[in-house]
Amino acid sequence: MSDVISKRGRGGLLVVGMLAAAMVGGLLSGLIARSTGPAVDSGSSVADGFFKAVNVNALATHSQEGMIMATGEMDSGLEAVYVLDALTGEIQGAVLNPQTRTFTGGFSYSNLMKDLGLEQIKNPKFVMVTGIAETRQGARGTKLGRSVIYVAELSSGSVAAYGAQYDPAKISSGTKFNYTLTPLDRFKFRQNVIRP
Repeated sequence: MSDVISKRGRGGLLVVGMLAAAMVGGLLSGLIARSTGPAVDSGSSVADGFFKAVNVNALATHSQEGMIMATGEMDSGLEAVYVLDALTGEIQGAVLNPQTRTFTGGFSYSNLMKDLGLEQIKNPKFVMVTGIAETRQGARGTKLGRSVIYVAELSSGSVAAYGAQYDPAKISSGTKFNYTLTPLDRFKFRQNVIRP
């Protein structure tokens, strides 16, 4: 019987210890931010520090037989989904409007093969993920969403980054839109092209 109580007691202590560590970490991060940066009016309570310490963003990526799908945050509480057709090298995307529960925003990009120098590659092998970046200004003053779409191709050793144009007024009004993704930059992670 004492073994059962001992195991339960250790489990409870583990949970209490994790919560205490998160609160201390949040408190310390708040103290460090206040001592090194400009003053911020956040209420400065232990609870503020705790909740900042456990704040997370969830992005998803999955691939299946020539199709890669990834989600990325456009703004707080607003997400876009992007689909890369690995056979054509085209990216299509959409934003699900939380007010209308319909896809009111769309994105497309058809120059991926050219961007990555894949015109001579017969069977490109793509990977696509999204990340968070506060690159709000795009070409000609357009506003970009918070997510960046990263596409890599194995044979060429190339990676390209793209932004998605974001117009909060169109989202709130439910106005349909379709934008072309904005190329941001690219680099090579391998200098020699692999020929299959």
